[in-house]
Amino acid sequence: NLLSGSIHLYYDTACMLICLVLLGKMLERRAKDQVLEGLEGLLSLMPSKVRVVDEAFPEGRFVAVGQLAAGDLFRVAENEIVAADGVVVAGGGASDESSITGEPRPVMKKPGDPIRSGSRLHHGSLTICADAVGAESTLGQLIAVVRNTLALKAPGEGWAETFLQGFVPAILMLAAATGAIAWLRGQGADAAVLRAVTVTVIACPCALGIAIPLARAAGVALAARNGMLIRRFSAFERAEAVDTLLLDKTGTVTCGAWQLQSIIPIGDFTPEKILALASGLEQGVSHPIALELLRAARERHVRPARVAVVQNEGNGMSGLWEGLEVKIGSAGFLAAEFAGQEPRIAPLRRRSAGDSFVYLSAGGRPAAVLVFGDRLRDGIEAVVADLQRRGLRLILISGDGTETTRAIGRRLGIAETLGDHLPDQKAEVVAALQKQGRKVLMVGDGINDAPALAQADLSLAVFAGGSLGKEAADATLMRAEPSQIAEFLDFAAAVHRKIRQNLILTFIYNGVSIPIAMSGLLS
Repeated sequence: NLLSGSIHLYYDTACMLICLVLLGKMLERRAKDQVLEGLEGLLSLMPSKVRVVDEAFPEGRFVAVGQLAAGDLFRVAENEIVAADGVVVAGGGASDESSITGEPRPVMKKPGDPIRSGSRLHHGSLTICADAVGAESTLGQLIAVVRNTLALKAPGEGWAETFLQGFVPAILMLAAATGAIAWLRGQGADAAVLRAVTVTVIACPCALGIAIPLARAAGVALAARNGMLIRRFSAFERAEAVDTLLLDKTGTVTCGAWQLQSIIPIGDFTPEKILALASGLEQGVSHPIALELLRAARERHVRPARVAVVQNEGNGMSGLWEGLEVKIGSAGFLAAEFAGQEPRIAPLRRRSAGDSFVYLSAGGRPAAVLVFGDRLRDGIEAVVADLQRRGLRLILISGDGTETTRAIGRRLGIAETLGDHLPDQKAEVVAALQKQGRKVLMVGDGINDAPALAQADLSLAVFAGGSLGKEAADATLMRAEPSQIAEFLDFAAAVHRKIRQNLILTFIYNGVSIPIAMSGLLS
């Protein structure tokens, strides 16, 4: 048009389009900044320095936080942030863990209590022995997971991304077809090109490309502030379709704070020898039962026995002690060794309904039954009732015995219970439910239930102080409270509702404007 002397040059249109695109980018940036503000409190929790205590500096001296190592002692004064996971060895005070767990109430800390990195000391003074530092600490892992989630770009993970992949090519084809039809109808090349360009300009994939990721990013940030760590954006979408909830018992429904109630010897073994063998087999294992056995051994001043060739068999441990094969685990794991012992064990089961039984054998013969007690998490009964009111089918599953699992299920009003299930068997249960057309939500402890969590349509891990980076769940409940299951479902529904609202508005806009542009009514 410039070369032909026409006055229709449209330089102003080019400027206008660039201004509109920049305006859109500015609005997008502002929205993202608002989302990131919600994460600033989390990302700024890691302190840059820490007060290390040693013989030369008993009051402590500040060093860069990167110099802190596991086993070091460090001091935390009032209003300071704890730089590493550890155990309080001296002092006392109230710890604010709201940035990690979303729990607003301060938690009192005394010598012997564990403490998490990222906690702020509300008042008091603590001396802490560091267990996990830097990227290995709870705060380090949490920040890494949030950053990875926000940086995640997974086209095709959700149906919206799949639609967006086809949206732009479809608009280009519509524009080309509009121009071709206009030209074939004799409107001239200029008018045909103008109409094709109008279709391209009026279409708005930006709403899909911005609104959906932005809503999800906001969901991740808000969830983190409320003690829910989201790993996969698609968790928000999948939550709406869930109709079956598979609840792991230990550490999820119960506290997982196992206590050794009694040791019942069988044969010539003394309780002390049984405890030595059991703790020797369980050394280096992070399961709650193993930790309780080691704690009980320390409390009773029993040295763990030297057990060689220790192997984890899934539902038990085995090893060699003084030339004898020793085994500890569930009834199914030691079925052969305890054959014929049922008359002796049955009365014990009736007396201790709801408790868990662990069996020990030596040299192929029964040696002892160890009775462990656990308690239900606070408020779990109300949570179960709420989930049932939502129409979810609840199933309680556990590696513990069938009778123990059934007893807990009766107390909670859960009719379907499955005991004596190994981690891979739990995954098989999930797969069987999915074959029935069920959409399964699995709630477990993150690592021991990894096969079932990975198999489920949606998975939530109850944080138990393990490695956040190794968990297979779609989201982690940092407060480890059962009420967070319902909170997550409500939160996911709110995020998905916002995404759906954005999509509907986008479709309305494009559905009205594109046909008008194609018809030639809009230049």
